Parts: sequence; structure tokens; C-alpha cells
Amino acid sequence: MTTDRQAAGPSTARGAAPARAPVLDASQGAVAPTPTSAPGAASPGTAGRGAVDPDVVKTLGVGKSGLVGRIVRRVLLVTVIGGAVVGAYLGYRHLTREIPVDYVESRIRRGDLSITVTATGTLQPRRTVQVGAEVSGRILAVHADYNQRVTAGQLLVEIDPQQSRARVREARANMSAARAAVRQARANLDEARVNLRRTETLVRSEVATEQQLDTARAAVHRFEAALASADAQVALANAALTAAQTDLSRTVVHAPIDGIVLSRSVEPGQAIASAFQTPVLFTIAEDLARMELRVDVDEADIGLVREGQTATFSVDAYPGRRFEARLVAVRNAPRTVQNVVTYEAVLAVENADLALRPGMTATATIVAERRRNVLLAPSAALRFTPPDPAGRGGMDEARQKRRDADRRSGHRLYVRSGTGLRAIRVETGPSDGRNTEIRLPSTRPSPPGEEGSPAPSDAALVEGTRVVVDVRAPRP
Repeated sequence: MTTDRQAAGPSTARGAAPARAPVLDASQGAVAPTPTSAPGAASPGTAGRGAVDPDVVKTLGVGKSGLVGRIVRRVLLVTVIGGAVVGAYLGYRHLTREIPVDYVESRIRRGDLSITVTATGTLQPRRTVQVGAEVSGRILAVHADYNQRVTAGQLLVEIDPQQSRARVREARANMSAARAAVRQARANLDEARVNLRRTETLVRSEVATEQQLDTARAAVHRFEAALASADAQVALANAALTAAQTDLSRTVVHAPIDGIVLSRSVEPGQAIASAFQTPVLFTIAEDLARMELRVDVDEADIGLVREGQTATFSVDAYPGRRFEARLVAVRNAPRTVQNVVTYEAVLAVENADLALRPGMTATATIVAERRRNVLLAPSAALRFTPPDPAGRGGMDEARQKRRDADRRSGHRLYVRSGTGLRAIRVETGPSDGRNTEIRLPSTRPSPPGEEGSPAPSDAALVEGTRVVVDVRAPRP
């Protein structure tokens, strides 16, 4: 003990600085030296916060430069990488999960099916006559008006007959002159024949010469020709007189048929000229109780239309009423308007109550085929293609593959089978666009790898079977 104190004593006595113990500096992360005192004496540092054990400092390694920062950075890096891996995994699970699909269904039903063709046209009377004037002149009187019923032979219009009567008188005068010319030619012929006989007698008595005989014979032939010409002039004069009398009779216009006046285009006092074109005075429809509807049928539908088919039509004047009609003719002559080809079809219409009027625009529905008591499926069900069950964005490709398969193997209907769908191949009949006739199912199995399981060979569709027609949008 004495030796230790003596050893320490000289160093202290020589004024050496007392030894300092390292103290942990929290602000700088380093160890700061602290002064030490003699044994048994308390230093100010140990009295306030106590001394740090050098072994602890060595164990923690706090004296090493930047060690804590590196540890923190490594922990943060590991945390970020782990979070990214977990996020990627959760995102993959979200994208590859099976999206629940909600299907829209409809029932197979039994009923009647009508295949129809729609066309538009106008109503017209079955027979329409345009009454015109064949002579020129001034209108003296008009004896008919719009919507008036007329009978065949009824007086409609009177035209001033003065010019026609003058032509008749002229034709009669020409006739008289022609007849007089005939009488003159006949008298000349008789005279020539007498001279011929006298000359023949003189020749036999050798008083007249042969030349005089030939002259007498030629005179007879000339007068015979003149008589024939006069007779022809009488025929011409007679024809002219007949034409003039006919024109005179046409100065009064009569109704050619029984019917009703649709239009009138003449007024009293109006002058008409018929030299180059016959002016139309009236339009008369024979019978409005029996009309016809002429419609234009598109070339795509003309193969379904034939004579004898029934039809119904509507007009804007009676929006809630359907009229009956029957197809009586289909014209072969095409009509092309703006590169659209149509064919005219004629439908007979009964109009006993006279509700329909000429010129009305009508929309006709022609029944091309009628199927009774057959199984009907919605046409949307035949167009339906199941979506991609995994929901991975392959819907377009999957649908295209199924459409190609449908074209090769026929039509299919889909019914629920557990959590999936079952495809049933069917044979289809006529369709009206909304419903399609379903015939006996085909016995061919569905190709492998498609939605649901193949339909069994003895699968049958019955009335009330629910088939899928669409898919509702999945909820997020």
C-alpha cells in the first residue's frame, strides 16, 4: 500500500495532469475523456452522471466511426425490399384472382314465330283514269268538282264548239264538190264510150281511119281513170267530214268510268290547246273501296317475298290501327336509287270504310313464313360468348376463338352448370331477329378446353330452360 502511494506521489508532485476516464458523448457518438482523481475522492463527472465502463464501450463499438449509420441504412434497405416483394405478390394475387361473373339469363319458350319483311310505299287506287281534252278551245262550263262521284257517260266539261262546227261545214262542202266531180267524170266517160262505138262503125265502113279509132279508145280509158279519181276524192271528203264531226263531238267531255273525282285542273273560261299534248282536265279513281299498296322491297329480302302472302300495314293518320293486305304481284323490273336496288310489290287492300286515302305513306309488314308451336330461344343467347374465366384481359381472343368454333360446328347455347357454364350445340331454324327457332340439339361434343363441360349427347332443351344471354359488368 505504501509503495503504491509513493509511486503515485511523485507524479502528482511533478504536476502531471491527472488521468481522465472516457465518457460517452451522446451528441457526437464518441467517447470523451473525463478527469480522474485520487482514490477515495469523488470527481465532478462521476458525481453527476457516473463513469462509463470501458468494457461496455468496447462491446458496443460506439467508438467506431459511422457504424450506427450503416446499421440504420441496412435496416431501412431490407425493409424497403421486403415491402416491395410483398406488394408485388399481393398485386399479382389481385390481378390473377378469379373475378366472379354475373350472368343474365332468359327462358326457352314455346310459341309461334313469324318471319317478316318490312317495306314502305304509298296507297293508290286500283284503277285511275286521267280525263283530257282532245280538241282546242275555250272552256264554256265545268260540271264536276273534287270528290264528286260520277258515272260513265256523265257530262264533265263543255268546250266552245264554233271552230269544230266550222270544220264540219267545210268538210261537208268538200264532200259535195267531190260528188259533183264524180258525176262530171261519169258523164265524160259516157261520152267517150259513145264516140268509140261510132268510130268503130265508121272504120268498118272505111270512112274513119284506124288512128281515129285508137284516139277514141284512149279517151275512154282517160275518163275511166278520172271517174276513179273522183270517187277517191269523195272518200277523202267523207273521211274529213267524219273527223270534223268527231272533233265536234269531243267539245263535250264525258266521264269514261264510274268513280270519284280526285283532282280537277280546269276552270270555266280557260283556253286549252291540244295540238302537241293532251291537257288533263280530271283524274278519276274507279273505286276507293278497293285500293292497292305499292311498296319497295329491298333486294336482300326479295327472295322471301312471293305472291299470296299476307301482310299488315299502318299509316300515320291512324297510328294505333293495323290494316290487312294481301300480296298480289311482285315486279321483276328493278329500281335503283343512290345505288340501292329495290323491287316493287303490289298489295291488295280493302277500304270499305274509306278511311284510307290515295297517296298515304304506309309501312307494310309482309309475313314471309309462319312457324307455329315451336321452341324459341332469344337470338341474343345464340350470339353470346362466355368471357375469359380468369379475367386476365383475354376476353377478345377467347371470344374470337369461340366464334370461329361456332362457325365450324354450328350454334351453341350456354346454361349454368355449378359455378361455370355448359355449352349445348343446337340447330337453328328461322329467326325474326329477336327470337330464333331451336331444333333438336346436335350430338357432337364440345371441343375440349372451353368454358364449362361439354354437353352430353342426349342433352335436350325444353320449355322453361334458362339460357345465358349476356354478362353483367363485375363489381370492383
